[in-house]
Amino acid sequence: MAIRRHRLLDLLLLLAAALWLLAGLAHADGRRGRARRRPVTVIYHGAGCTDGYTSRYVAERFFRSSASGRRAQARGDVRYIASTYGDAPPKNLSGHDVYVVDFSFPRDQLLSLSKIAHSLTVLDHHKSAKERLEGLPFCTFDMKKAGARLTWERFFGNKPAPGLVAYAEDYDLWRFALPSSKEINAAIASYPKSFENFRHLDRRLRRAPQHAPSKSLVQEGAAILAERKKLVAAAVSGAVEVELAGHRVLAANVNGKEISNDTAHALAKGRAFSVMWLQEPDGRIKLSLRSEKDGGADVSAIAKAFPGGGGHPNAAGFTTDGLPFAVLSGGKAPTAPSKAAIARIRRPPALSRKLAKHARAAIKRERARLVEQVARGAYARVEGNKRGLVVNASAMTDAVARRLARSEGVDFALVWTALPGGQFLYTRCENGRVSAEIKGQPPAGPAPQK
Repeated sequence: MAIRRHRLLDLLLLLAAALWLLAGLAHADGRRGRARRRPVTVIYHGAGCTDGYTSRYVAERFFRSSASGRRAQARGDVRYIASTYGDAPPKNLSGHDVYVVDFSFPRDQLLSLSKIAHSLTVLDHHKSAKERLEGLPFCTFDMKKAGARLTWERFFGNKPAPGLVAYAEDYDLWRFALPSSKEINAAIASYPKSFENFRHLDRRLRRAPQHAPSKSLVQEGAAILAERKKLVAAAVSGAVEVELAGHRVLAANVNGKEISNDTAHALAKGRAFSVMWLQEPDGRIKLSLRSEKDGGADVSAIAKAFPGGGGHPNAAGFTTDGLPFAVLSGGKAPTAPSKAAIARIRRPPALSRKLAKHARAAIKRERARLVEQVARGAYARVEGNKRGLVVNASAMTDAVARRLARSEGVDFALVWTALPGGQFLYTRCENGRVSAEIKGQPPAGPAPQK
């Protein structure tokens, strides 16, 4: 009888232990479930940056690759926000797992963000961010790697990075060491930035750079580069000599990230650096500085002298309320441009019939991308009872004007371009008709916000 009692007691103890273990597992699983349900926010470098969007693509690929990540995306618990230097961090990040990739916020903002976020990870490689990130445990900084590479290593560890990441890094660090790098990157930049498009590009480059890159992408990129050369030539012809930070350099009013980059490097040859400028939708002036690797000035130091400025030694930028330089009298191109030069600004060059179909499609896609890129910078203007949109553009102004005039509730569109000699080209589209004239001053900026 006593033996039976002992056996019964042992069974009860075993049952209690099993129940305790099951309760513990359920509690742990609940905690893991709650952890998985934490909202995730990925803040990536926007402004049309291929490296920044590739970083975002890598993060999204990671969150789509796991069952919990797919569930989180389906619930809307993962969001992706484009940002750039000078922007304030998004609000409502309390309790989020936050990833800031391919750029960073000022040190005080990062410290504040780290206190409210459940976790914070910052991945940056820009020289101007080095000092403000130093000593922060949640930051990874490496100037020898692009943002896409840092993001890949954060989410996928030592797994070999795909060709898309390698080519984005090769362009962003200005190495051009991979086969047909300029052509491949030109083709990549021409595609609208979406996860589906970048997944398609990722698959086309899956075997690169270990093997030969995609021939079709190379052909697309070659056609786009040929088109850009014509647009760059028109932009270079409109440059003027200015003085900035004690240097005599060439400046041009240019929009379109890639056109601006190519024009900047062409104008920087033999100079300390070059300046590209453009009016933003808020009326402020955005300036991009570029210098040659050999003998050029450290433009990140010049940019940092202005609020919110920064970047790399050979590529940096900042934004001001007005032009921070003086145009030098007797500088380059003091006379008004010819009618042929104005025609090059207003309309893109005709396509050759000899171009293959995919090359023609690539050029048309690139032109459409540039037009949309410019159109996003427009601001509202009212003339009497007519509502219009105004934008500062440097090329394809007819196409930009037509695109803006098609916007809902818009009666007219005005595109203006700075010309050599202190003149300005006005391209206007109203009632489906495009007209052009030259004036002595730029249009008034956007009305101040009340």
